[in-house]
Amino acid sequence: MDYIDFINSKDIRAYLKSIDYKPNLLESAYFIYASSHKTMDERHMAWEELIRETDDIILDEKAGSRWGKNVRRIPAAYGMSAHELIKLQMKNEKLILSYFNSDDDDCVFVPEFTFYSKRYVGDYRPVYQRCEAGLYFGCIEDAQKYCLKEIKEDSDIIGYTITKHLFSKASDDYSNYLKVRFNLSGDTMSEYHCAQDHERFPAEMSTYLDQDAKFSAECDFFDQMWFDIPIPFKKGDIVIPCASSQADHTPFVMLGTDPEWRRKDAEEGKRYREGTDSSDMIAMGWSIGFGDSLKEIYDDAMANYLDIEYYREEFKGLERLLPLLSAQIKGDIDLYDWEILKDEILRSSQQDHRIEYMRSFPEISRILDGSAM
Repeated sequence: MDYIDFINSKDIRAYLKSIDYKPNLLESAYFIYASSHKTMDERHMAWEELIRETDDIILDEKAGSRWGKNVRRIPAAYGMSAHELIKLQMKNEKLILSYFNSDDDDCVFVPEFTFYSKRYVGDYRPVYQRCEAGLYFGCIEDAQKYCLKEIKEDSDIIGYTITKHLFSKASDDYSNYLKVRFNLSGDTMSEYHCAQDHERFPAEMSTYLDQDAKFSAECDFFDQMWFDIPIPFKKGDIVIPCASSQADHTPFVMLGTDPEWRRKDAEEGKRYREGTDSSDMIAMGWSIGFGDSLKEIYDDAMANYLDIEYYREEFKGLERLLPLLSAQIKGDIDLYDWEILKDEILRSSQQDHRIEYMRSFPEISRILDGSAM
């Protein structure tokens, strides 16, 4: 099995294969864990093969400074087996799924669909969620049948989730629930649980959900990973989080990644330190503002760098600021050209937006089209 196939970005997958990159045990385990385009069954099969085909390692100084015991920090996973932690994660995921699929007298299952949406000038959110308001199912089978029926009738649906709520276990702030994401075939993709009051759940689930009282393979092992994986993107490239990414599906002009900037610090003689955890595995850059009220660039776009891909869509309206910004960052145009072209894009984009609105009136539409009155 090629564990690179579990990376979410198709461009990074292709690049790593082109350079014959060989991920180690921990990298492979993380690729599988973070994969949002593979089913849970596929991820578990890959983990099981990884355990069979690799030598186990103990998470100590030999495994890297991240797992090393020192005076400043003693990792929760220190001295543990990587293989055993992978097995524990699989066990926990199966436990949650088993409980999710069980029917209780006081539970309801609520479906929610994910759609592609219309794209508007300055709006880069091509997916949105629609909760089936007022629809509650007493068993998971009925909820699944309803979702699969809706998928056949609505081609805009790209996925769905089902949330399990328990009446007697509900809290005032609705902070206890289990949510599972499915693909269009009804296969389980991932699970998410929110259980601030874990004691409201059955004993075995309560023990697992009580994260304050025990070690967590997810939080203390997988989420503590940080890697500097080669990627094909460079400063000024226009990228977007892949379709399965949990980040906003927003194209942006990349300025760099956390690993890249840490390498640069080392080259300049500064102290090199790994990121704190997987939340530091990010790419950052500039996008344009959201909605018509924010017309220019927005400087806080980010996503997991293993999720980004080249943006291949046509640039329309204000989106034309992105290739302009890219050209300026790469040094292909000077500041004078930037200002002139930016003003023209802003002017014409606003005009395009007004004309689109005016075309909603038939008499104006005829005039614009040169039609007879």
